[in-house]
Amino acid sequence: MLCIAGPQDGTNPFGWVMAVFSGFTAGDGTPGNPFRITNAKQLNTVRHHLHKNFILMSDIDLNVAPFNKDSGWVPIGSEQNPFTGRFDGNSHQIHWLYINRNGTDGCGLFGVTRKAVITNLGIVDGSISAGSRVGGIVGYNNDSSVVSRSYFIGTIRGNRSVGGIVGVNGGASGGYECYASADLFTENGYVGDVVGEGAIIHDSYFLGTRHAFDQSTSIAIGRVPLLPEGERVAADYYSAPSLFQLSATNDAFFSSNERSFFSTTQMQKKEFLTQKGWNFDTLWELRENQSFPGLKAINDAPYVTCKK
Repeated sequence: MLCIAGPQDGTNPFGWVMAVFSGFTAGDGTPGNPFRITNAKQLNTVRHHLHKNFILMSDIDLNVAPFNKDSGWVPIGSEQNPFTGRFDGNSHQIHWLYINRNGTDGCGLFGVTRKAVITNLGIVDGSISAGSRVGGIVGYNNDSSVVSRSYFIGTIRGNRSVGGIVGVNGGASGGYECYASADLFTENGYVGDVVGEGAIIHDSYFLGTRHAFDQSTSIAIGRVPLLPEGERVAADYYSAPSLFQLSATNDAFFSSNERSFFSTTQMQKKEFLTQKGWNFDTLWELRENQSFPGLKAINDAPYVTCKK
């Protein structure tokens, strides 16, 4: 006879058994008890439970075989089998995401999502080379999926629709409180700082460079579809001046609220930005010894410091 002693706190006595047999540290994949992820192998197991809920319990190092060689990481979710769950990074980071899949569409940590939520996640030292719909967090963010309070630091190359966070936002999908510090490259157009192609992005910023071989480039979003009246493409968004050539002077920041450029001096003044509608109560902050606004929601978010 096999006897299993469960916890004495009234929780599911077999929850840990489900986690072990599913390949995770703990949890059962429900909203109230998400699967806990503590290593690269468990992160890779997410692809076998695409409709479940997950939470990172530690930083993850992907600079290990088989994820750091050949074609590297296989994006989670595809057109046929998209990720439809919730992934909470829990303010942890995934290091050394490596994807080398030239010609493959829909690439990022997640390939294709549908009605999914990805939040509180940082990807650092990422290197992605793929086809179209390429983003640091999600390649194709579809059907009301949301990416929030997340960031990507690294390099992304693609054929078309390349973004620092999302390659394509489709079907009313969007994101908020995100940033990308990245070098972005595209062969055939639609490269955007945060989103390569698609709809809404709020309260975000970009530090990096964009390289495109045609004119289909934009600041927040590479290509923007027609939106319902009153819907905004970007709110309180800015992009650093010394990192792209869109004005005659390097002393200019693009601000989406005004659809215009602000000077470096203006971007350093909380009073000026507040007058322009920036929310410094809950969204933005200017920390001591930092030159320009950063996001309160991301504690370790980098800040812009321009050198003359």
